[in-house]
Amino acid sequence: FTNVFTAEGYHRLFLSLFKVINEVSGQPIKFQHIHKQGIGCILADLDAAQAKGLGLALHDLDHERDWKTHLTFYF
Repeated sequence: FTNVFTAEGYHRLFLSLFKVINEVSGQPIKFQHIHKQGIGCILADLDAAQAKGLGLALHDLDHERDWKTHLTFYF
């Protein structure tokens, strides 16, 4: 849950989610387009701030692509 509805707020939310997934599973989250394994599809109804927040979080995992390019692999 968040009460901050900005791209930066969602960026922090996704980073927190990735951290919790790592803590619970003992494994870092992985994405197909970055790690060649892991999540290959995201089903979501994201508004612009949510989408940018996700893109920024993916960019934190892979600086080779900008946040907009990361989103093209999922939306």
